[in-house]
Parts: sequence; C-alpha cells; structure tokens
Amino acid sequence: MKLIAKKNCQGKQQKTNAFNKLQQRSERLQKKQADFIEQKQMDEIAQRAVLRTS
Repeated sequence: MKLIAKKNCQGKQQKTNAFNKLQQRSERLQKKQADFIEQKQMDEIAQRAVLRTS
C-alpha cells in the first residue's frame, strides 16, 4: 500500500515539476519579448533625438 502511495506522490510531483518548467519557460519568453520591445522603443527615441539635433 505504501509503495502505491509513494509512486502516486512521485507521479504528481513530476507533473508539478513539468508544469513549473513550462511556466518558467513562458515567463522567460515573455520577458525576452518585453525587453525586445523596450529596446526597439529606446532605439526609436534615440534616433529621433539624433534627427532633431542634426
């Protein structure tokens, strides 16, 4: 009986770990996309500043 419960618990833990990894991957991707957008906006602002001064 204990062995079945242990295996069941391990299976649930593996599933939880898999979901956590997916969530972390998704968060990294969202951050990467947000960083890219922010960099693009900063580049555009810098370019406008250069055009105004020239």
